[in-house]
Amino acid sequence: MTKIQGVEALNLGSLDFVKLSDDKGKLLDEYKTTLEEDKNLSFKNLLYSILAMFMVLVLYIPKIYIANQIYKKSISLYKIEKELEYLRIEKKDILRKIQQKRYKFEVVDALPR
Repeated sequence: MTKIQGVEALNLGSLDFVKLSDDKGKLLDEYKTTLEEDKNLSFKNLLYSILAMFMVLVLYIPKIYIANQIYKKSISLYKIEKELEYLRIEKKDILRKIQQKRYKFEVVDALPR
């Protein structure tokens, strides 16, 4: 079997039969070449993808920073609120102790023995 520019020639005795390449083979070859072309990333597409990633970073880095700062402030506010609650409880306890001392000095000490 010999090949002649996309044509296969079969030698059968004195008769030469020529068989053309089928269309399916041509379509597959063309499909392979288009796939090979699509696999390559052009500079323009690379530039667009880098620009898109940069835009995403520009938009999300400030958001992440602000969210982090809000989280830190909320933790400090929570600590301050807990300290304030503790101080209120301590104030009530001190006022109760003061009232007990007053009662002792005014009422108990004033009673004759």
